[in-house]
Amino acid sequence: MTGQVKLTGELGISMAEELVATLQNALQGSPQLHVDLTAVERLDTAAAQILVATKHQALQNSIAITFSCSPAVSQRLRSIGIQL
Repeated sequence: MTGQVKLTGELGISMAEELVATLQNALQGSPQLHVDLTAVERLDTAAAQILVATKHQALQNSIAITFSCSPAVSQRLRSIGIQL
């Protein structure tokens, strides 16, 4: 069974705690996780770091993780040198 998380709007430092909790919960009990960022309009560096940390945690726990990104998210990640 694949878990899925759909994130929307603006992801920034003010939502960091909620974002971490959401992603941590999604990693529990699923061998696969898809994070849908296609409806995210803005992503700051803190949120990008949380996504990277989530990816590393998933890989350490043998959980397959994939991401789909909006153009805004893709552009932001490229500008700060992050590849999901």
